[in-house]
Amino acid sequence: MLINNHRAFINLFVRQSGNNMPDSLDSLFILGQPLCGDDRFNGEPLTLAWADSQERQQVIALAQQEWRQTMNLRTMPGAQLVVLRRPGGLFAGWAGVDVDTHPRHPELFSRFVYPQFRGRGLGGLLEHFWWAYLDSRGCGTGYMRMERDSNENLVERKLRSGYCRSVSPDELGQVFVGACRKCELFGNACRQQIYLAVDVRKALAASTQSRGPLYIGSLPLYIPIEPENRAPIRVQRDARPVRF
Repeated sequence: MLINNHRAFINLFVRQSGNNMPDSLDSLFILGQPLCGDDRFNGEPLTLAWADSQERQQVIALAQQEWRQTMNLRTMPGAQLVVLRRPGGLFAGWAGVDVDTHPRHPELFSRFVYPQFRGRGLGGLLEHFWWAYLDSRGCGTGYMRMERDSNENLVERKLRSGYCRSVSPDELGQVFVGACRKCELFGNACRQQIYLAVDVRKALAASTQSRGPLYIGSLPLYIPIEPENRAPIRVQRDARPVRF
């Protein structure tokens, strides 16, 4: 039975969610479907949209199921979330951004795409959202927390991008760095932290050259996608929004 098979996950969800725990285990399912990624993908369209409060809680649970950090969404009041919605109440991925909790250090966090949707430009689209949103808020620099050991290739690729640099904990300050201790992965899966600063204008220029402009005010965005499409997804200003 699915609930028995995921008992360890549910126990973790109870421990980490505190007062945000759903009223019943039925809340851990969406439209009668398990709260896990669906392996089937038939090229259905996606929608990039701001998450509502229910979707935010769903993503917290899904992230814990994938053994990913949920600290920002659980503990930071300014944290915001966009999701790649699928028909039927599931997601292809998500990404978080927070400009208000630490105004001097706008944060980018939790970019995730399910494996069956990777290689189609969706991760790049979520990063494009990051840069466009920070630029729309007047932020010249964005900051990331990363675990160094398991993300070494990704870290090196970002450092070679021309718009990322490593920053020291002293540069960020104790308030920002100390928040890591609220993360469920701190000291366990995340043993060696690295902090990156992103030049927003350079990153946005690179994404715009590849995909076209992304206008934050036009969310939600309808994203037609083919199962084997690996070209960068281009964002059009007049993209037809799909509202749920």
